[in-house]
Amino acid sequence: MLLYLRENFQFITTCLVWVLLGIIFSPIALFLIPISFFIFYKKNFEVEIFLSFILILTLSDSRDSSLIWAGQIKNILIILLSLVVLKKYQQINNKINFHLFIVPFIVIAAFCLFKSPDIITGSQKTLSYFLLFFIVPNYFSYLYQNYGVELIKKTIWFITTLLVIGFIIRFFNSNFVTLANRYRGILGNPNGLGIYAFLYFCFFTISNELFKELFTSRQKLFIYFFIVISLILCGARSSIIAVGIFLIFRYFNKLSPFLSFLLLIIFIISYEYVSLNFESIIINLGLEKYFRIDTLKNGSGRLVAWEFAWKNIEYNFFLGRGFSYTEYLYKLNFSMLNKLGHQGAAHNAYLTLWLDTGLIGLTAFLFGLIGIIIKLSKMSKSVFPLLFAVIFSNQFESWLTASLNPFTIIFLMCLSLIYVVSIVESNLKTNTISI
Repeated sequence: MLLYLRENFQFITTCLVWVLLGIIFSPIALFLIPISFFIFYKKNFEVEIFLSFILILTLSDSRDSSLIWAGQIKNILIILLSLVVLKKYQQINNKINFHLFIVPFIVIAAFCLFKSPDIITGSQKTLSYFLLFFIVPNYFSYLYQNYGVELIKKTIWFITTLLVIGFIIRFFNSNFVTLANRYRGILGNPNGLGIYAFLYFCFFTISNELFKELFTSRQKLFIYFFIVISLILCGARSSIIAVGIFLIFRYFNKLSPFLSFLLLIIFIISYEYVSLNFESIIINLGLEKYFRIDTLKNGSGRLVAWEFAWKNIEYNFFLGRGFSYTEYLYKLNFSMLNKLGHQGAAHNAYLTLWLDTGLIGLTAFLFGLIGIIIKLSKMSKSVFPLLFAVIFSNQFESWLTASLNPFTIIFLMCLSLIYVVSIVESNLKTNTISI
């Protein structure tokens, strides 16, 4: 990592200046970062543009008032990045059409906005969701086309640096990186760090699968250490289980896709039994303190959130009220839900999509997502394990329903990496055979 920091000293310093100036006086950051983006573009710092976007999305998840500017600037950056992608689009050899799979969903989501209580916010989120599915895969493909494995290396070391920074801050200002006595790094809350680490674990594992010699054994150990320690310290139960699901299904999928499918059936059948007896299992393992067994019965308030969502779904069963409606609904009923022990939104991506876009929108989204996965299924043994883990994670959090968060982008990076590398290798084999 030290070599990466030395070789990219100018970029890392620029990022630190953004953060420091934003903390001191946020309007400076709001002015300086778009200017820096323009300079990066002019000087062909194309990878740095992408990494800057990841940084801002990561910081925007923070609840600290000193970083509120990151949440404001990300709306500008996605527009700037869209312009960059449109400018470079004709130069992309391997265009990725993931966005086409979600067009029916976006159309339904746009139609639902006619009943939205906040049509402006809903419209912005609908547009940004489509843009993210268009921008990230295609810009990733463009960058890989021009920089190859250097893109993967720089991305992995950059995200690892963000995890390490959070870990270092813990020793100097523990209040900044903790919430309710749980470690959160530079993310907004411990569960957010858990999702971030889980998805990054998948991205790094897939990268090692595709490029076995990209990192030395010592480097792999170093990176995995900070991912795993972040997961352990934050205590995000669903993310830890999601990592387990990814690894277990990936192992069996390598042995036999049929075994993996059979395991999925067994997992679905046994899930209810395990969930009902989870408390006893944890006690027998002696992990009741780590897994916060006192919050298991109500799922840290999630059961309240889910019950509230179900009650409101019946009013907009087939068509919802547009993106951001769930957020609006839970804020409107904050006092009542808080008394019942819940803070936040639905904590379930499927209930959130159902409230926002109705059963029709939820169905369109799932069909689109499965369509993307089927397209990639023969390209990597990690595709279905990744899907199973993501499906599980979104049963407890709603991160897949939002575009401008630090989670959906890493998921799209996983899918884009698999697609681009497989297509490039396939083209190389075809050209070699023809010669």
